[in-house]
Amino acid sequence: MARRRSPWRDALAYSLISGLLGLAGLMPHRMRRDFGGWLGRRIVTLTPKFRRRIASNLAYVLPDLDAAARLRIARGVGDTFGRTLIDLFHNEAYHRARVWTGPEGAGVEPLRAALRAGS
Repeated sequence: MARRRSPWRDALAYSLISGLLGLAGLMPHRMRRDFGGWLGRRIVTLTPKFRRRIASNLAYVLPDLDAAARLRIARGVGDTFGRTLIDLFHNEAYHRARVWTGPEGAGVEPLRAALRAGS
């Protein structure tokens, strides 16, 4: 049976989230993103629903992964989630900081080569 929603619980959650996002808005960009990563790691690793979802997905795609590696990936998911959330809520500051310079990583050069080849 589904738990009934509580308007008081929703208001408390909204107030907490709004306060944290407001606090983040007072920080310089780098500190704000680090704060978002920290917050995201806490949300993901301390919320049973998120932990179960990540564990289930990892068990499906990487069944032989050990517990330490699963936790490391879950923290990385939380970090990315938190940083992205902070950037979305403080989008103007993100664009002013000009932190995104384009795609990077191991798959970028093969992608560029495919684009040059017309694939």
